[in-house]
Amino acid sequence: MNDLIGYSGVLVSSLALWPQICQIIKTEQVRDLNMYYFLLCILSDILYISYGFIESDYVMLASTVPPLLSQLTVLFLFMKYKKETDVCD
Repeated sequence: MNDLIGYSGVLVSSLALWPQICQIIKTEQVRDLNMYYFLLCILSDILYISYGFIESDYVMLASTVPPLLSQLTVLFLFMKYKKETDVCD
């Protein structure tokens, strides 16, 4: 049961940013995003991954990678659409 709760948490945290990612792709707008939030989340995940690697806690390491990929996707989209917005303004 504990594993089910843990894996469910990983699944939810992995999918949590996908509505935002879909919205960015649909509207091609990022002006209302606070990039500091995403940068802090990325830093936090990197620290968790480092801790998991140092402590050989592969569950923590594996559970942090999917949310990090979502946050990096948002960062990529931010840079992509921010540049396009800056050119048009």
